[in-house]
Amino acid sequence: MTNWLDPDSKSAALFERAKHVFVGGNTRQAVWMAPYPPYVERGEGAYIVDVEGNRYVDYTNNLGVLIHGHAHPEIVAAAEAQIRRGTCFAMPTEAELPLAELLCKRIETFDKVRFVNTGSEAVASALKAARAYTGRTRIAKLEGVYHGSYDYAEISNY
Repeated sequence: MTNWLDPDSKSAALFERAKHVFVGGNTRQAVWMAPYPPYVERGEGAYIVDVEGNRYVDYTNNLGVLIHGHAHPEIVAAAEAQIRRGTCFAMPTEAELPLAELLCKRIETFDKVRFVNTGSEAVASALKAARAYTGRTRIAKLEGVYHGSYDYAEISNY
């Protein structure tokens, strides 16, 4: 196995390619490593394997969203079954209802929910709703923390 830091590694070669199409040669600044990041080939449970074949414990866990790890067999089976039914609809589906009902039942302050595609969209919707409901124009946010790409969350002093 090659060390990903070796100048002749696959990760080094992939980074050279990436510099031509990605700003800074990387799409995920939060996991940047100098002089370039190792490139992941696959994930297996709590581990990732880089393109050199090295196996690591995935401490970043996709920034915390992979609570079941990589390629969990039940999740893979569920995803495969859904892919066979279709992957993206601009209309409601019956599959949304059980999760929405469960959330409203378990969290007593949830009267209704809305599913969105990204965290940025969720933040934008929440801020718009809060400002409309309260009539207030200003919001409170944590300075220097990423809250999505919506202008009111991204930039201070609104």
